[in-house]
Amino acid sequence: MVDEQKPTSPPQQTTGTPVPESPSTQAIIALVLGIVGLFCNPFGIAAWIIGQKERNAIKRGESPESGLGLATAGWILGIVDTVLLIISVLAAIVFAILVPLILSSAQ
Repeated sequence: MVDEQKPTSPPQQTTGTPVPESPSTQAIIALVLGIVGLFCNPFGIAAWIIGQKERNAIKRGESPESGLGLATAGWILGIVDTVLLIISVLAAIVFAILVPLILSSAQ
């Protein structure tokens, strides 16, 4: 039997500077959905939910802390998007009720 030698890699030199963890995919998705939700409101609800779940995961230590800012921004944008959606739906309902009343009284 022939001894196989495994190639050894040279020892890694550390500079003492830790490499920062990248934010999780969920934090990035929350932010992207929050931004997209400004233009297409239903995405804001998803940003709100995903952002909150990711913030909770970060607080429990299940996700990297570097994504906290992104998850929080997505969460806040999701809330804003949802409020804008509710306002626009209410405005559409009021408009749908008032326009026929105004047009019928003008005749």
